[in-house]
Amino acid sequence: MPIQGAQTPIVMVAGKMGKAYAFRSDNGQPLWNVSVGKHENDTGPLPRNPITIYPGDLGGVETPMAYADNRLFVPWVDFAARASATGLAGGFATNFGSGRGGLAAIDAATGKMMWQQKLPSMDFGAATVANDVVFTSTYAGRIYAFDTATGKTLWTSQAPAGINSFPAVDGDTLLVGAGAAGFAKNPQYELIAYSLSAPTAGGGSSSPPSSASGGSSTAPPASVGKGRVSVTGQEFSFNLSTNSQPKPGQVTFVFKNVGHVLHDFSINGKQTPLVQPGHTARLVVDFTKPGKYPYLCTVPGHAAAGMKGTFTVK
Repeated sequence: MPIQGAQTPIVMVAGKMGKAYAFRSDNGQPLWNVSVGKHENDTGPLPRNPITIYPGDLGGVETPMAYADNRLFVPWVDFAARASATGLAGGFATNFGSGRGGLAAIDAATGKMMWQQKLPSMDFGAATVANDVVFTSTYAGRIYAFDTATGKTLWTSQAPAGINSFPAVDGDTLLVGAGAAGFAKNPQYELIAYSLSAPTAGGGSSSPPSSASGGSSTAPPASVGKGRVSVTGQEFSFNLSTNSQPKPGQVTFVFKNVGHVLHDFSINGKQTPLVQPGHTARLVVDFTKPGKYPYLCTVPGHAAAGMKGTFTVK
């Protein structure tokens, strides 16, 4: 790497402490280190009474990083442990649904954080680079493709089971093994192949792989007025133009995803399709009686992260 104007041989490494390091590979001289993910109470000494620690014994960088074009891509896991000065409290945690994760891009020459993508489930999917796209996946079974330069979400898909293996690329094919229980009610353990060069509807230029979980509506947003509610989905929260309806009747929810990953909007037994970042979908719901109606995003882990609330019909 060009470091301070000189070509320097380096080696990069990371681990469960949730940090990435670079050293000169000829003499071991430290060059930089960067923390990724959540860090809390992870520097000792620990007190006598148990406290919550991040990234935790099963957190940090659990799976391989990737390198391309002077960028180091680091997947991380935030999975809390409870411990004291005398050891773990209650053994290893197993409530994997509480874990989160993410992927970071680091300038390999300087250690500068270039971008981060926080994910609603633990990232056990490593980092796999193909040209200017980096792939990763989560224990909830979600596969992601990000732009290596900007971190923009290019594509995402839901596998039929959880993923704790690493995406692989062979030619123009992305291969993903979904073999963990994850959070699916009836997981189907599969090896899935996606085309990286599927033609567009017009048969011209290539496009990202098609989502296994269906597309999203790109209809323009409706104006918000009587019987209409504007819903904005962020990471990871909803913002409604109003949380109530003055009387029973039909309500059109206009949901726009302004986040970086797929979301949907579900209320009163109905839900939108999964909506790509920057896209919009409409959901027409009939409320036949007054009451409080919970709404949420049904993507595994998103409601637990905060994408839920209550809509009141008076």
